[in-house]
Amino acid sequence: MKKIGIISKTGHPEPLKLLTDLLPWLRGKGCEVFLDDETASGLRVGGHQRSQIPALVDGIVVLGGDGTMLSVARLVGEKGIPILGVNIGGLGFLTAVHKNEVFAVLEKVLGG
Repeated sequence: MKKIGIISKTGHPEPLKLLTDLLPWLRGKGCEVFLDDETASGLRVGGHQRSQIPALVDGIVVLGGDGTMLSVARLVGEKGIPILGVNIGGLGFLTAVHKNEVFAVLEKVLGG
């Protein structure tokens, strides 16, 4: 998996804090990263329309909660693209990975 999409909950500082570390880390692992426009705007970089992300990537990392995860699941539909949900805040039933675990989990995902 070398093309990673990232879609985050907008309007909250926590995903942006994580992204400032996550983006260079993924690029250092040889990944090409695609952000949706809303996520990219928080970092003041270019992005892609959210609806285009599934066609560009091998997998998607969702930074947020269950609502963000559900919106991305609807977007992906039956395309068979893996989604990794990272819980950025409170209780998350669908976002099983806590933000403190994201690097270790992604290391395993990228390794095999």
